[in-house]
Amino acid sequence: MSAALRGTIDLARAGGLRDPALVEALWNCFESFRPSSARSINLVKDLHDAVVTVKDPSWGPKAMELLKLPIADPSDSALVMDQLEFHQLTSAQLLRELAPAGAATVLVTALLTPQKRDLYPVLRGALVVRSRESEIALLAAMNGTDRTLGALYLAYPEGQGLSRIAESLVYVAGPDARGLLLQRLAAARDDATRTVVASALVHLPKSDARRAAMLAAYRKVSPSVTVLVTEHLAPQGDAAAADKLDRIIASDKASGDMQLRMTDDVLGRTADMLHARTTTQ
Repeated sequence: MSAALRGTIDLARAGGLRDPALVEALWNCFESFRPSSARSINLVKDLHDAVVTVKDPSWGPKAMELLKLPIADPSDSALVMDQLEFHQLTSAQLLRELAPAGAATVLVTALLTPQKRDLYPVLRGALVVRSRESEIALLAAMNGTDRTLGALYLAYPEGQGLSRIAESLVYVAGPDARGLLLQRLAAARDDATRTVVASALVHLPKSDARRAAMLAAYRKVSPSVTVLVTEHLAPQGDAAAADKLDRIIASDKASGDMQLRMTDDVLGRTADMLHARTTTQ
């Protein structure tokens, strides 16, 4: 079987795969295949590679249906291997390449499904290639204008729905969405959300508003996560941010609060890097 799959890959790469029956047979093989029962990892790899190489447009809706399926029993390692790590991972990769209509909503639904967290990097990559459609779906989840997505957003464990959305939205956000993200960061009530969202902001275009939001987040997070926020400012060579950090350090020193002064060692190093990068640009 591996030889046949490798032959199919070669045929597809050469542009010679035109037989609808072969395309259908390959999908049926993929859909019914169970890696947990396979005797060879090479066979699993060959089948995966054949599917993502052929990537027939007719598979777009089929991949969406596979990705929609819930994980029946997350404690069943064989089922997780078959359904999540093989069928749904490959389906998300196909959606990145094929971009069928409506795929963004399916991708965001998976993004907000905790049992599918292992797919997050692939889902994010698939969302980025369809920026406008993805921005609409991500905002619909965050604002609740899509009831199903909004419910998943609100139900995400530990209130981390904003973190999941922000990590993808920063790559596709237009001006209005960027402003909304900054507002939601300012309103965040826990350090985990502040840290994840503030760290994600580094992917937005550099602006005074973005800098202010990241610095404001620093003042709210606990000392143990301060570095995760401030280290993202350092590569930017931002003189204004460096000056702001200097003023924070001076204020903390004057306050006499030893805990703040201890965490300001991190800020001091960040400020030094910012000043150095600014002077060398």
